[in-house]
Amino acid sequence: MRVKMTTAAIVGAGWLVVMGVAASAHGQQALPRPRETSTASSRDAGVPGFVYRDSDGCGQLTVYTWSDDRMEVFRVEWDLRIALGIPAGAPMTWQGMKTFELKDAPKGVRVAVDMHPSAVYSIYCTAVKIGIERRVVWRAIAGTLTIDVGENTGPESLPSFPVVVTLKDAVFEAPDGRRISPVLPLVLKTTAGRPVGG
Repeated sequence: MRVKMTTAAIVGAGWLVVMGVAASAHGQQALPRPRETSTASSRDAGVPGFVYRDSDGCGQLTVYTWSDDRMEVFRVEWDLRIALGIPAGAPMTWQGMKTFELKDAPKGVRVAVDMHPSAVYSIYCTAVKIGIERRVVWRAIAGTLTIDVGENTGPESLPSFPVVVTLKDAVFEAPDGRRISPVLPLVLKTTAGRPVGG
């Protein structure tokens, strides 16, 4: 049975981003029929749906968002300190926007959708990641990634800065070689900066 892949939706700061247009949860527009990109059975085969409920982030830089059942997580990780040459222990003062193709992405950039066999809680910004080894990882192998980091609004000891991640024309690949592409861009809005486990 062919799977109809659902379109992309990301929740951030109380807004739902659908079809590239920000709309309140009370004014969500009808979604178009998505294209068929896989011959696997949907959730049972661990195929991403690209519909997400909420988001979180930490460090410099890990941001992620999860599905309503918390079994699917879209995550973006990039060590900004290494990428920007910021010494360990120095305050994180950089803000700005970076855009690049994933095939030419800087070292340390990781973009993926994790499919878990059961609901997961607090394993991406914690030191102890119990059960994470059971996930099936769909890695993004192509697409245009934009990371927009805003101004730090917290103290040096507990930084907090807004982050907006946009991934366009993405292609995700499973360990068994299956590939899927969300019809619409994935947009993730959250804050990061707080220490891992904090």
